[in-house]
Amino acid sequence: MEKIIFYSDASNVGGHELMAVQMYRAIKDRFDVTFIISASNSRFQEILTDAGCKFLTVDYCCHRLDILKSFFNTSDVAKLSELIRSLSPDLVVCLQGNIEISFAGIKAAKKAGIAVWSYIPLCQPLKRVSSNRLTGVVKDQLRKVLYSKPDGFVTISDTQADYLKLSGSKKRVIVLRNYIDTSRLVKKDLLAAKTALGLNPARKVVGYVGRLEAHHKGLDRYIEFLTKSSRNYPDITFLFIGDGPLKNQIKKLAADNDNILLHDWTQDLSAVYAAIDVLIMPSRFEGVSLTMLEGAYFGLPIIANSIPEFKEFIPESNLFEIHKDSEFSRILNKCVAGDLSTIEFDPAYSDFDKFRTNAIRTFETILSK
Repeated sequence: MEKIIFYSDASNVGGHELMAVQMYRAIKDRFDVTFIISASNSRFQEILTDAGCKFLTVDYCCHRLDILKSFFNTSDVAKLSELIRSLSPDLVVCLQGNIEISFAGIKAAKKAGIAVWSYIPLCQPLKRVSSNRLTGVVKDQLRKVLYSKPDGFVTISDTQADYLKLSGSKKRVIVLRNYIDTSRLVKKDLLAAKTALGLNPARKVVGYVGRLEAHHKGLDRYIEFLTKSSRNYPDITFLFIGDGPLKNQIKKLAADNDNILLHDWTQDLSAVYAAIDVLIMPSRFEGVSLTMLEGAYFGLPIIANSIPEFKEFIPESNLFEIHKDSEFSRILNKCVAGDLSTIEFDPAYSDFDKFRTNAIRTFETILSK
């Protein structure tokens, strides 16, 4: 049985770490899988323990200057290389939210002479998604070197595969689509769900579900628009479900506007999706959002920023440009009129047997080279 190491030095748990656990579940009877993760990521340790995964921890954690550290050999890389060599794996897979995260694992595997691939959901050029375009252009040039180092890439959508080609990398790319567990998502009556959350049943509910973050999630522009214009939509309740840096700002906005509400994050997302009429996603960049897939499973119309990541899945008529107030107005008027399309949920995303087959085929293909 071939041995595979999944490596992550992230300090918190993102969607790609959760998907790595699903990959482990899918391939564990075919491959011997061990995780190596940062000791600082206590939440990931809990998740791996609950899932019955073998894992080791290292005293290393990536940070925002890792794009520069990636160009230098360090004692951390040397120690990690020795650990990897001692486990004698056939393959190392680095869990990279972007090309900088877990890059130490790529360098260490190379130093140990072990094949190393990147599992990466976010490959966008930084010149498009950075808050500072000039900084993004400079970082994109540095990243070209990083993209050349793995032996190949596993990503999650055709759009991300296209971004990898734009990065200048000539390495092989395999698309392994996400899996969501719909057994925990229970469809409920709309009016009953609204009442349970204390929502006015006579109003359309435009809901945002996820991390309350400014630039990445586009909430800076959405909040700016609502601050000026929410009172123009008395027939809409603007609902936020989540936590993050903007929580207090949204809480203050809600106190000043009776059609803006903030609820804390909940594990019972069924109660949330069932109470929403329209799901809004103003993100400046995404991978393949699990929130989007869950919203589609509930049959919700989804309105989103007009970026390539959403264009792959969401009808053009439901997209808008977040930098224009007129675009927010246009799409919200379509919400009020009930003039939005729904996404047809692809059942392949909730078919674990299919995900297992694709995951095993992916790693057999990688190891056959």
